[in-house]
Amino acid sequence: MASSRAPYEEVKKLGVGSYGEVYLIKYHKKEYAAKVLHRLLLDPHDPGTATYTDRFKAECERLKSLSHDCVVKYVQTIIRSDTNFPVLIMELCGESLTTFLEHSPTKPLPYHVELNISIDVGRALEYLHENSIIHRDLSSNNVLMVAGNRVKVSDFGMSKLDSVNPNRSLTICPGNVNYMSPQTFSNPPQYTTKLDIFSFGVLSVQIVTRQEPNPTDRHQPIPHQSPGVCREVPEVERRAAQLETIADDHPLKPVSLKCLTDEEEGRPTAASLVQTLKSLRGEEKYTQSYEKELHRSHAHKEREREKRMEKRHRSRHRSRRHPRVQLLPNEIKLKLLVVGQSGVGKTCALRVYNGEEFASQVYTVGMDFCTKTVQHNNHSITLDIWDSAGQEKYNALTKAYFRGAQNVGDAEMVLVGNKTDLQDRRQVRDMDGRNLAQEHNISFIETSALRNENIEEAFSMLVGNIMTKQPHTMRATSPSITLDIDEDEDEEREKRSCCLGRRH
Repeated sequence: MASSRAPYEEVKKLGVGSYGEVYLIKYHKKEYAAKVLHRLLLDPHDPGTATYTDRFKAECERLKSLSHDCVVKYVQTIIRSDTNFPVLIMELCGESLTTFLEHSPTKPLPYHVELNISIDVGRALEYLHENSIIHRDLSSNNVLMVAGNRVKVSDFGMSKLDSVNPNRSLTICPGNVNYMSPQTFSNPPQYTTKLDIFSFGVLSVQIVTRQEPNPTDRHQPIPHQSPGVCREVPEVERRAAQLETIADDHPLKPVSLKCLTDEEEGRPTAASLVQTLKSLRGEEKYTQSYEKELHRSHAHKEREREKRMEKRHRSRHRSRRHPRVQLLPNEIKLKLLVVGQSGVGKTCALRVYNGEEFASQVYTVGMDFCTKTVQHNNHSITLDIWDSAGQEKYNALTKAYFRGAQNVGDAEMVLVGNKTDLQDRRQVRDMDGRNLAQEHNISFIETSALRNENIEEAFSMLVGNIMTKQPHTMRATSPSITLDIDEDEDEEREKRSCCLGRRH
């Protein structure tokens, strides 16, 4: 789209949905998703189109006021000057759940991921229903992935097209028929919040089986009856082939079956659904799944890190060494530096890690300091953690917290994306953060000090990264640990290395 026709820059096409095409755009120097509606939805030759467009825009303005961490944020509605047609600008998320599930279709998701995705979708429906919005097109295509294998629900405002245009046919429900409840096939169709609950049941089965819904025909001939005499097949029976692949003891199976009940009265509300799903987090199966995945992830990262460090070690020329630094057995002291621009939540994250309560506004002037002792592989490690004010203001203070740190090759760093609880104000995409970390060969993690999410893991990750360098930077001797230090690192590199993770 030319800039004269639309006040944004189109980057590339992302996909096509039942209501229009989706593009990646740049709008006010930020990346968003833009849905360009199909012309068939609002006929330009219809005299009432201008009125319908105004009504639809008014509805979208109301949607802009909605804010929930499991719902895609509507940013703006633009009427293109060349078509007089609305374009919806929305928060940019990751791939669809459909694509995510297709990555390894024969391998089930970890149970805690299945449950977390289900809870996120349920919470989104609960919020929408509380605001008198029926989605009517819930499917894996309209569930988008965000950081940490969590999701957001999108396209919940599209059904507003039907309510503002009385000339548009409402004989069928918009969207994928495989997710529709029996009530949507009645004449006239019945749209209530229980339609979304039924679609959730279909979606939950898809999450567990990693198979797209493929029910049998809604009507089947009755044996020994006249041709054309059919019976209406219950929904659970229509989906029996897929349901039978789920173990009877799977905690999500009874939840799915209840949502797939033919009668609306038998389905739960979104609020009770979320309550049931959250209660499953307290069961041992969820804890075991989460811990197993965490261990697997850490083990994989450690193996990859060891490979990188071994490669560095082989390529590094050691001309000569400084005198060795002697440390007591099993006693290690590390200096950690928390750096970043002001306002990113460094101090709040450190307070939470140190066992203090979260404070919404804490300002650091100059430097702050705390000490914490942790255990790692039978070592007692004392962490001297320096909390800096915004680095753009206090670069001159680097000498103070750099004093006493030995020059151990490359400093270990962890790139942290904080404040994931403010998804509607996200400035950096998870993908961009990971790409930046990969470019600099460092670790990356997203955190929320407010929710105490991944704060402990971020510091543990850094400590673990430092300790995995021991085979190359330390030589164990009894009764001491020996630290070998390269001399061939020049002074300029030493100055540049004032960042995270240094050994005293």
